[in-house]
Amino acid sequence: KAKRLQEWKEKGPKIVSMTPADGATDVDPGLKTIVITFDRPMRNGTYAVMLLGGLDHFPGSGKGAGYDLNRRVFTIPTKPLKPDWEYAFGLNDENTPAFAAWDGVPLYPVVVKFKTRK
Repeated sequence: KAKRLQEWKEKGPKIVSMTPADGATDVDPGLKTIVITFDRPMRNGTYAVMLLGGLDHFPGSGKGAGYDLNRRVFTIPTKPLKPDWEYAFGLNDENTPAFAAWDGVPLYPVVVKFKTRK
């Protein structure tokens, strides 16, 4: 497993930008979408957004997530966000590598955390 994860880390797709940024502490509670941009086209129709810390801390609405036409930008619609609240989610894990580049190499697992402002 370690060798496989190392290959994902070295050869897999990379996130080039994300809104909100991982670790952000002043996110607008009115945020409607999380936008993740990858460095290459991704495999269409496959993704794994992981629940971390329970449903209360998951920002996604559970509906309408997907890629743009070029499959480099992934958008997650959010549920109504609470002010002064911590949110977290994961992209892939070693058992669910569904975020993958067009060539099949998965995204190395990523944990994203952010907090909304008061």
